[in-house]
Amino acid sequence: MRTVMTEDPYVGAKREYDAEAAGVRSDLAAAGEDDRRLRELRVTAENKAAVLPVLRRWLAVLRYWPVADDLLVPYASKAAESEVMPVLIAWMRGRPTGYRLAVTSDGTLDADELMLGSLSSAIAGLASPPWAEDVLGLARDRSLGSARSALVLRLGRTKHPDVPSVLMDLVDDDSVAPSALRALVAARYRPALPVVEARVDAVDADIRAEARRAVRLLR
Repeated sequence: MRTVMTEDPYVGAKREYDAEAAGVRSDLAAAGEDDRRLRELRVTAENKAAVLPVLRRWLAVLRYWPVADDLLVPYASKAAESEVMPVLIAWMRGRPTGYRLAVTSDGTLDADELMLGSLSSAIAGLASPPWAEDVLGLARDRSLGSARSALVLRLGRTKHPDVPSVLMDLVDDDSVAPSALRALVAARYRPALPVVEARVDAVDADIRAEARRAVRLLR
C-alpha cells in the first residue's frame, strides 16, 4: 500500500508567512534594512524617514495577520511617536477588517479581533499625556470589546485626571474588567474599593480572581 506523505502544517505556515512578507522585506532591503526578522526591526531617528513609509504602506494593504502583527512592533516606535500615533489611533477607530490567520489556525480565533488587539497593544505602548483624550476615548468604546485590554491596562500612562473614573466604569464591562481591576491596583486607587468589592463573586473566574486580588491589595 502506498503511503501518502502530508506536509507538516507548520512548514506550510512558514512558507505562507514568507510569501506574504516577501514584498515588505524587498522594500525594506531597498530602504537599507537587512533581512532580519520583521519584529526585530527597529525604527530610529536615523532610519525612520526611509523605513516608516514602507511599514505604513504595507500595514495599510496587508491582510495576513501574522505579518501585520509583526510589522506593528517596529512601526509603533517611540522615535516616531508623533508620526505613528495618529495613524494607529485612526486605524483602531476605523476597525480594519478582512484579516486572515495562518493555515495552522484551529478556527477558534478571529483575525479581525486579533488585529484590533495588536493595534491596542501598539497604542498602549506609546500612551502618554499628549494622547490622553484619544486613548481614553478608545478605552471607553465598549463596541471594541476585549481588544481594548492592553489600552485599559495602561491608561495610567496618560496621567489624565479622568483615568480612575474611567477604570471604575469599566470594572462592570466583562470584556476588559480584569485589565481595569489590575490598573486600579497599579494606581493604588483605594476609593475604587466598593466598585471592586461588587465583583468578587463575578461568574467569570478571571474577573472574580482579579477582584479578590484587588480587594486584598487596596484595603
